[in-house]
Amino acid sequence: MNRDDFLFLLNSNQWSNAACLGYVIKACKALDYSEKEISELLETLNTMFSNFTIEQAEEEYRDY
Repeated sequence: MNRDDFLFLLNSNQWSNAACLGYVIKACKALDYSEKEISELLETLNTMFSNFTIEQAEEEYRDY
């Protein structure tokens, strides 16, 4: 998935927190993260979902 694909999904009805978490889990597994590391990352990510808007997350991604 390239940046344009990500931004399209972000603005479509197909996007959800669960889908995002699924991608994160798949990426973590591909990088051989431990279950503890994945759990800690998911916990932090869920905090980010609660504290920042989609627009703020998109801006963070674009600035990266």
